[in-house]
Amino acid sequence: MAAVLGVIDQVRTALADLMGELRATMASDDSNLPTPEQFGQALDVAVLGNRSRVTVTSAHASGESSATVSPSTDDEPGLFGTTGRRIGAIVVGLATVAGTAAALWPLIK
Repeated sequence: MAAVLGVIDQVRTALADLMGELRATMASDDSNLPTPEQFGQALDVAVLGNRSRVTVTSAHASGESSATVSPSTDDEPGLFGTTGRRIGAIVVGLATVAGTAAALWPLIK
């Protein structure tokens, strides 16, 4: 039961992120619906995780000082992360399809 609640929480969080991104991209528009480009951007950021990683470092110094900004070198894994997660996602997907087929089989007969 805890696993189901965890999945529901992740879905709810992803939907909230998606809605937040949609609102942020539509802030300057007066239309009620997002354009396909706006929706694609929001989907990339909120659901697929293709977002820019921002790292803020504050330097404290006395006298003369300078600051530089450089991109992060952290390589974030893509969709589903590691190979183990991909395999797990495939297994869960196949189990879901098999369970749905087993549940619907008596109704089809």
